[in-house]
Amino acid sequence: MFQCSNGTPRLASPLKKSSKFIFTALGALAALFAVVELVLHLVIPVEADLGTSLILNNQIQGVSSKVHFDVGRDLLRRSGWSDGAKASGTVRVLCIGGPATVGILQNVEDTWWGQIQNVLKAAHPNKRFEFGALGVESKGIRFGAKWAQTYFGEFTPDLVIVQHGIEDVLIHPESYQYDPDGLHRIQLHRERTGFKSLLVKSSQVVRRFTRSRQETGQKLRQKQIGQPNYFGMMLDVGRARYLELDQVFSIPRAKGSDPLDEYLEGLRTIVAASRESGSEVLLVGEPTLCGEFMELNARQLLTTPVGVNDPAKPFQKPEPGWVEKELYRYYAAANEFASEANVPFVNLLGAVPQDRAHFLNEALLTDEGARKVSQLLLPAVEKLLK
Repeated sequence: MFQCSNGTPRLASPLKKSSKFIFTALGALAALFAVVELVLHLVIPVEADLGTSLILNNQIQGVSSKVHFDVGRDLLRRSGWSDGAKASGTVRVLCIGGPATVGILQNVEDTWWGQIQNVLKAAHPNKRFEFGALGVESKGIRFGAKWAQTYFGEFTPDLVIVQHGIEDVLIHPESYQYDPDGLHRIQLHRERTGFKSLLVKSSQVVRRFTRSRQETGQKLRQKQIGQPNYFGMMLDVGRARYLELDQVFSIPRAKGSDPLDEYLEGLRTIVAASRESGSEVLLVGEPTLCGEFMELNARQLLTTPVGVNDPAKPFQKPEPGWVEKELYRYYAAANEFASEANVPFVNLLGAVPQDRAHFLNEALLTDEGARKVSQLLLPAVEKLLK
């Protein structure tokens, strides 16, 4: 309260009272925010990003009905992996590949690399074996190469197994052009920049909010793919659609538009990253269901069209014999590179029976198919780990 010019008392301005209240409220909020930040920093610090943890329930012949699929925020699917730096006496093996390596329809112990781990543990009970695989599929070898450049220094693997091929043949349309800078532009995560990045790095409250959103998204994803036989239905839909597509007998691959260049670039990058981290390397030609003389019951398992990234053409299905010939071409080049780089190469193309007992589609393995792959690769793995 104060006086007017004529001496009569006058109440304080409502606007000034309102401003004072607003500033007081903002100060209180700022103080509360600071207290919450302090508590989170000291007591329960929050990681900025969340991995993926899903439970799959399927009725697919050849794989388990219940599968736990866990991938860290570094995109690594782990088996027997300890946190932090590798302990003394521990043998670490990292695997990079497509769907057969990720094994989304398999528990880690049923994947080919998980089965190799179990054999090694039984044969060498005094050693600790940690296995991991890049837990992302349908990306091609360039993504795996970028991941290798990013994480090998941190993971310090003793052995790196690279099994690529079928994806690198099928994901590129006829309009494909080799991009020499494409590898450098790949982002492993949805990278934050500027002020948003600063907030996530510095504020535990913002991290908690970001993580909460990720958890909500994961719950929605679990609700979708956790329903009974979700992937079984997706496989059936893919097979039915594949049968309706027109068949393309070959895709021309001229100089400058040959995905083989990208495949070899990926191999070179992963081998270089492995050597920089002091790791041995094993290159593997990926087994596939595709072949020139496939039986009808095997052809009925095929699901993957070509031209998926080409808006100028409808979906088409590749002639399985052409896919097989392309893979022979890729692996002849891989074998030549392996010889020059002095690294071993094991070609599994044609080594796994092409039937329902071993494959679910062009690349996905059953547990029995994974067992066959593990048996074929075990001698080379044991030799490199001696």
